Amino acid sequence: MRSTPRNSTITVSGVTGTVPPNGPHNQPTSDPATWYPPQQPTGAFYLNQMAPPTPPRKPPSAWWAALIAIAVIAALSVGFAIFGGDEEAPATEPAGPTAAEAIAACQEAVKLRLKSPATAQFGGEQFAPAQDRGYPAKVTGHVDSQNGFGALVRNRYECLAHAGTSWRVSDVTFSDW
Repeated sequence: MRSTPRNSTITVSGVTGTVPPNGPHNQPTSDPATWYPPQQPTGAFYLNQMAPPTPPRKPPSAWWAALIAIAVIAALSVGFAIFGGDEEAPATEPAGPTAAEAIAACQEAVKLRLKSPATAQFGGEQFAPAQDRGYPAKVTGHVDSQNGFGALVRNRYECLAHAGTSWRVSDVTFSDW
């Protein structure tokens, strides 16, 4: 079942050529076993007929392992020298609330007792720590704020604050100058 006679000229897609006499598309017989002559193996069968496989690699010798180990040790020692890996952080006790936090807590408690807290201006704050555990610290100072008539008035205040995880205000007293 041949579509073109052998050694005839054909044109496909504008290219003119001849059909090969015994090419893969025009076999001389209908028996597929005779289409290609059998190849005799030549000692070894390779999947890639162009080049034989490369021989297996030898494991690296012991001096390569020693060189790599020395490089790793050198890199680690440089890292410790730069970043100081042997320093310990100083052991400190957890810090309790600070004097500034006690003053801020007392100022908020004073603002809650003013007629016009938005106009409050604080000054002269002093912090006296507690004499013993369980006793409150004392914060004193003055506050300038408007009274009910809109006049600016200065009052002294004294505040008792108890330390815990934060400051808890227990008492606020005002006095005139």
